Amino acid sequence: MTEEPEKFELRSAINGAAEATEQLKDRLEVMSKETIELQKVIIERFPDAVIVVNDAGVITHLNQQSEYMFGYHHSELAGQKVEILLPHEVRELHTAHREKFADDPRSRQMGTDLPLLGRRKNGSEFPVEIMLSPIITIAGSYVVAVIRRKRSVP
Repeated sequence: MTEEPEKFELRSAINGAAEATEQLKDRLEVMSKETIELQKVIIERFPDAVIVVNDAGVITHLNQQSEYMFGYHHSELAGQKVEILLPHEVRELHTAHREKFADDPRSRQMGTDLPLLGRRKNGSEFPVEIMLSPIITIAGSYVVAVIRRKRSVP
């Protein structure tokens, strides 16, 4: 007769643990969604252009400032090689630099020893400053480029 209360206590403890696990799972899901939403808002509201490129050099994410700066709609850039935003004469060289960066990824300013130019959809070019930050996720390796239009000094 003493087995029955022990079975009841064990079953009650298992049910309590299962319920706590389910509550924790639900809370983690909410927190994950909140984190993703916060990241999107931060990137979107950032005052500079933010472009995320995968290890193949393909643009995976960009903010609205990127659209304004380069004159493309989001749908025209997502899925394109990042070199679309560079003057024609440096695209091939940039591909080699991008591949070299992948061998030693670290946060740094790009092109500290030479002037950098961006290229708009209409073909016009303008001076830029670019900061690179590599990120590694479960989904793969990426580089976040923060791009600021360089103002000419009077």
